Amino acid sequence: MVKIPVNLPIGSGRKAFLDHFNAQLSRRMNSSSGTAQRRLDGTFESRLSGAVAFDGGEIELNLRYEESLDGHLYIEAERGGDEPSTVDWEQQIQGIVLDSLAAALTVRTQSFFRRAYRYYIGPQLDGEYWFGKIRFAPALPEDDQPSALNAERVVVFDQMIEAIDHLGASLIGDEIVARIAARFSLLLDTALYPARSELRWVSIEGGASTRHHLGFTGRHVAPQAMPRKADLCRLGQWNGELLPPYHEAGKLLSFPRQSRLLLRSIDHASAPITVAFDNCARLYQVGLDVGRYYPSVRLAYHVSAVEVLSGVDSAGNFSDFMRKYCGLSRDELDPYLQFLYGSVRSSHFHAGIFPIGEYDCIDFPQAFMSSEYIDRSHRLRTATALIYAAIRNWLLAQLPSEAS
Repeated sequence: MVKIPVNLPIGSGRKAFLDHFNAQLSRRMNSSSGTAQRRLDGTFESRLSGAVAFDGGEIELNLRYEESLDGHLYIEAERGGDEPSTVDWEQQIQGIVLDSLAAALTVRTQSFFRRAYRYYIGPQLDGEYWFGKIRFAPALPEDDQPSALNAERVVVFDQMIEAIDHLGASLIGDEIVARIAARFSLLLDTALYPARSELRWVSIEGGASTRHHLGFTGRHVAPQAMPRKADLCRLGQWNGELLPPYHEAGKLLSFPRQSRLLLRSIDHASAPITVAFDNCARLYQVGLDVGRYYPSVRLAYHVSAVEVLSGVDSAGNFSDFMRKYCGLSRDELDPYLQFLYGSVRSSHFHAGIFPIGEYDCIDFPQAFMSSEYIDRSHRLRTATALIYAAIRNWLLAQLPSEAS
């Protein structure tokens, strides 16, 4: 058995070492099995077993990564079989550990191209957009139904990632895309969601419904390197509105003209404002996604999104934030504040109430519509517009004075 101490302080350096060590092992092991646990004495250990390729041949090894409470870190390696071998695996495994340690200390990385997909329901994105070095574009630029409102679309995030290996690049890229997709969902007022691995019933024209896997395959050839600007798709027009109260039918999806400046301002703001914006965007994104089926959930999440922003604003609470950024008098606004914070947010999250009436019997609009139907519809539209106005005006307030 070989026991190798790894002299690294507790912190990010250990994660970097483990990433490099895993990358080395993944290149040398076709298959493996393992376990991980926190022992009763507080020591963390991770075990891995499998055939490791060394110079001279493969050796079955049992590897153990141990991290004690007092900060000591070890790698142990032990032969897993009794067959005689002339391979100097002890020296080579020590070399792998030391190389991984050196790579962690020198922050050794490579550049990788990564493409990630997201989906949404709505009109086609009107072209490709660049936010720094990240390209955001429709996967099918020449969609034959660009204006269809209830159609699913596919968009791509293209970027270059600095990482240790392909797996690390994918993990880093996924984290970046998750963050940006939430921000874009807010700016576009459209829920961007990842692929859903489901078998769903599909209507077949002239035949019986059948189940199919959801997914986007075989419709385009993904590039292996970062595309150049406008090579694969025309550029977007930047002619969208920032959180408008209504969306114009037949108009393609487009970013508001202030989008890049807004994101730059948010990223250069104080840390609490940047974090609050990202948390607001995530709540907003979830509200849009689930809210397609449950409007009460959408509105409750969007109230919570505003509440996050109020925590980093001088207003200090939801109601004062709304009064500050909605531009209405107290007499006009306060009845809706009670509805939004009491009937929507608190009643939904704490009492399970669905104030928009998803579980109620609602009359279908007829020649003479009921007052209940009209009142409920008007209240939902107005409350939504107020939420949009508050977030929009807060965002515009983050812009440099000469830009806003």
